[in-house]
Amino acid sequence: MSLQLTPEEVTSAAERIVAAYSAMDEDAYFASFDPQATFIFHGSPERLTSRGDYEAQWR
Repeated sequence: MSLQLTPEEVTSAAERIVAAYSAMDEDAYFASFDPQATFIFHGSPERLTSRGDYEAQWR
């Protein structure tokens, strides 16, 4: 699957994620990610293979 986004769309998505995180709005923050997203964090050897995995680790 190929998803073509404009630079403006990417910037807007990043701004929504940062705003939700800054507001401590967990629901909006996690809703910003696709359910099938993969997460890799610096300093952690674990690879999270879904938004649900990330949410479970967060909470």
